[in-house]
Amino acid sequence: MKFSKDYVLFCHITTQIDGEKHGNLLEQKGGQGFPYIIFMDADGTVLAEHQGERSAAGFAKTGVAVKDYTTLKAKADKGDKAAQIDFVIASLTLGKISAADAEKKIKEAGAPTKEQQAKLDGELVNAAVMDIMKTVEDDDSAKVAGKKFYEMEKAGKPGPTGDQAMQPYYILMMQAAEAAKDPVVFEKALNVLKKKFGDNPNAKRFFEANTKKLEELKKK
Repeated sequence: MKFSKDYVLFCHITTQIDGEKHGNLLEQKGGQGFPYIIFMDADGTVLAEHQGERSAAGFAKTGVAVKDYTTLKAKADKGDKAAQIDFVIASLTLGKISAADAEKKIKEAGAPTKEQQAKLDGELVNAAVMDIMKTVEDDDSAKVAGKKFYEMEKAGKPGPTGDQAMQPYYILMMQAAEAAKDPVVFEKALNVLKKKFGDNPNAKRFFEANTKKLEELKKK
């Protein structure tokens, strides 16, 4: 296929058999579950984990982001100030830097253009959401994260735009809105998810169940 012409494809089967050659490769590269799809450079350094649609088009999209990242890194290393800012934004997009570290590096690089600032603002929200999600380990911590997302929405802060951040952000926000008996926020979060993931047949039961929850909330 066309996608394979631009990349060296490699498939590793983790068997968990004692003594297997490269048996801990998945763990070495940061994987915790199957399938684990990543992009690496020629030295085997992980550049990005694919989080989008598992299709040739989805892989190509992540591949373009990885190529942009490596190109910008080369320019930034040579002292290109504009590239340094774009590199920080690309790093945020690929989840390779925290929101706090990104803001620090942007200050060191100089003032972004309006276009760069708009992209940066969006990626900072995505990164902030993912930083919060890293604290989620059980139902209690999920409720804490959901309450934070709910409060962000009530404060009028923009929501995330990245696929990886959007789904947990709005799902946990809905749960917090349900607990707060707030049909307005619940409906807004549900509509965002429907617009983004409504065509997915696997999500049909999720949307049906939460549409019923919304109707119940409106009656209270």
